[in-house]
Amino acid sequence: MTCAGKIPALVPTSELTVEFHRRAEDLYFNTPVAIAHAVVPPMLDRGDGSLLDAFGASTINPGVAPGISGFNSVGAGTRHWLRGMHSEFGPNGVFVGMLGIGAMIEGSTAYESTKAAPSSFGEVPVGHPSVLAETYRDMYTARDRAESVYPARAADVEDG
Repeated sequence: MTCAGKIPALVPTSELTVEFHRRAEDLYFNTPVAIAHAVVPPMLDRGDGSLLDAFGASTINPGVAPGISGFNSVGAGTRHWLRGMHSEFGPNGVFVGMLGIGAMIEGSTAYESTKAAPSSFGEVPVGHPSVLAETYRDMYTARDRAESVYPARAADVEDG
């Protein structure tokens, strides 16, 4: 599952506004809900199907990316909703999986712009799209976990 559209700029928590949250919610929560309502009923009727979504690893743990964590409240809500669907629909043959990405995706617009102007929040790992695709394929095939994170420790942060 992907959400096409203009991505709101990432903001620090201290700069989160209601307007920003509403725009982000429309794109990152309401759009997946609308897509799911369109595609899940036939999957449930068949007893088979999959929904896969992705988000930044900072949605799992906002401490991994200080300075851009204002968005995470929307991502966390979407993640919670997807996990609920995973639990509810799994016994009926419909797999819902999520991939938290804690890396720049090589060749992406964000990757290219970061090469031109290095990130203000430090060194960010780089992931190749084929590795992410393999992770999705493995999740789809195994259907043994609701969530994976790439790279594996990207959502880890020590409390301080």
